[in-house]
Amino acid sequence: MKAMYFNRGIKGMMAAALLTAATTAGAGPAAMFGISYTIQSGDVGLTAKVISDNRKNRVVGAAGLSYYPWSPVKTFGIDVSGGYLFDGVAVTAGWDFLKSDYHVAAGYVNVSDEKSGSTPPPSDTGSGGGTDLAGIF
Repeated sequence: MKAMYFNRGIKGMMAAALLTAATTAGAGPAAMFGISYTIQSGDVGLTAKVISDNRKNRVVGAAGLSYYPWSPVKTFGIDVSGGYLFDGVAVTAGWDFLKSDYHVAAGYVNVSDEKSGSTPPPSDTGSGGGTDLAGIF
């Protein structure tokens, strides 16, 4: 019974991850490098993911590849996750398709400053408060 509710939660989280990835089309994707942990088998590994957003303090969708060097079987994993991107750190949880297991991951993400996309203020080129016509002619 508990597993049924847990599976519903994971399916909802996967739907949220896909919806997040679809709605953040205006933001640039980011790469994440970190560690992953499979819940049922207890394997620890290295992971690389593509995160749906590169701006900090956002809910994100992710897809990635993991390598579990100490796992006796199935040393690679491919996952889809949902999570949160903090200032330089992302935490995700999702489903690993090759290992058929739930997993969590955390890692480094190079985030962009949200103000970097704004237009810079105009520079003051004149000193009299009048119109500078030098650039027109």
